Amino acid sequence: MNRIILSLILLLSFNLYGQDTTEPVYKKTISRSDADLRKSLQDHYLTELINIRYDMNKAKAALKKADMDMVQRLNAETKLSRLQSSHTQKRYQFIESLTDINISDESANNVETSFSDDIKQILDPVLSTFKKISERPRQIQRHSEQLSLLNERLLKAQEALGKLNKLLVDKNFKKFNPRISESRRYTKKLVKSLKKEKDQLEFKISNLDKADESIISTFSSVIFEFIKTKGKNLVLAFVVFILVYWGFKVGQRKLLNVVLFKMHQSDSKEVYQWILRPIKVVYSVFSTMVAFFLSLLTLYVLNDWVLVTLILIVITALIWSSKQYLPLFFEQSKIILNLGMVREGERVMLYGLPWQIKGLGYYCHLHNPALAGGDIKVSTKELLSANSRRVQTNEYWFPSLDGDWVEFDDHFGRVIQQTPSHVVVRLLGGENIHIPSVDFYAKGAKNLSRGFAVEFIFGLDYTHQKDMFDKVIPTFKDNIRNALIAKHPELEDTIHEFNIDFLSAGASSLDLRFFMKCDGKLAHLKRALMRSVQTEFVKVCNEHDYIIPFNQLTVHMQK
Repeated sequence: MNRIILSLILLLSFNLYGQDTTEPVYKKTISRSDADLRKSLQDHYLTELINIRYDMNKAKAALKKADMDMVQRLNAETKLSRLQSSHTQKRYQFIESLTDINISDESANNVETSFSDDIKQILDPVLSTFKKISERPRQIQRHSEQLSLLNERLLKAQEALGKLNKLLVDKNFKKFNPRISESRRYTKKLVKSLKKEKDQLEFKISNLDKADESIISTFSSVIFEFIKTKGKNLVLAFVVFILVYWGFKVGQRKLLNVVLFKMHQSDSKEVYQWILRPIKVVYSVFSTMVAFFLSLLTLYVLNDWVLVTLILIVITALIWSSKQYLPLFFEQSKIILNLGMVREGERVMLYGLPWQIKGLGYYCHLHNPALAGGDIKVSTKELLSANSRRVQTNEYWFPSLDGDWVEFDDHFGRVIQQTPSHVVVRLLGGENIHIPSVDFYAKGAKNLSRGFAVEFIFGLDYTHQKDMFDKVIPTFKDNIRNALIAKHPELEDTIHEFNIDFLSAGASSLDLRFFMKCDGKLAHLKRALMRSVQTEFVKVCNEHDYIIPFNQLTVHMQK
């Protein structure tokens, strides 16, 4: 009996429009027979609707009590809101079960946001600036998508209304006529509302189409707006950065002289140079950070959050992307601070050649005074595996200088050019040989311009054995020296050592050693002097009947 009374109350007081309009997403219903449908409506929907309505009345009655505390009232209001939402859900399910059409607004239930949506919300000040270029096309697209969904929902609502009209005159559903009539009125009102919303969207799209402008004018307005606001602020921040950084640079020398005054006056210059480099680097980093902070503060004061956010994002991205390079950066920092295995002012081998380290930094300055164009800049990373040492007094930086006469690989010529990449040697016949500087350095070429010697081995027959030391050798010394000076007058003051002495008793000859040490000014005459010495030896032998032996085999026969 109570069930019947509650059903009558529900049919008379069921207010379709006074409830919460939150429309959930439902599962698609399947086709069923009229008997199954009537049984489902009787056993399921009506029972649940009556129970929910009964619970709602109890919750409303409880809220009218004056003796409820705040916690109880909040719990009661939450419960009532939940019941109202469930009642609305059952209402749409009832209409869908009758028509097999879902007329709920599914798009209204998409309340969850993704991670990308949260990022967009954070970056909204930056994105809004770039959105302005495509504002009108995006509005048209958004309205068009809404219109498409609206048309689809309107067709469904109209179809549902038609089916409700048919069910209203169907005798099989006579028992549910009051509820069908009420659902029909709600659906009719929904159709009217959707048509009105459709007309509004079509009107907005029409107005946007009329306001169409060229892409050039759009970009021009955006660029002009950027220059007028963001561009001006950016230039002002950049000016602040330059002025602050320049001010620190101007005061660097004076500040360091004040801080390190006592150490600069002391005798320990090496310690002063060792400490000065790290302090300079720390000072430069500090001045850069202060200048950057003040430029950001300028944008903050100007309330330009777009540029502030954009700059901070770029800086954060750079730091995050470079985290894997931190060990390498640490090693490079030691070199920059003059605390690594290579030190400023010392000698280091790099690319197969010696260099003096003139300056350390992110790009290091290397110098070789013996090479034309011997100043190069290399990345600090190139010096990570290198070692340096102190430069010794009068230490050579290359085997030769421009204009020196050299001898290597049976070649004899003059250096006419040497650079960090190659060495050009001009031979006696005028031919030029181009050799990579690394190969030339590795070959160990003889530099004749710094002094050279002419050495020659000459053999005499054993018949001169008795007179060798008292007569033969003195004769060779006097005659050959005078003959060479007469033939090459420049030898008179440039011979540092001249000697002919006995070397060894060979298998078939008594060997003499000729040795003459000359000044480097005569380097170009070395080959000519070699020929002249051999010529004069033969002449002396002819004049004094000295026998020049040749390789021979002597056989002694027994009598």
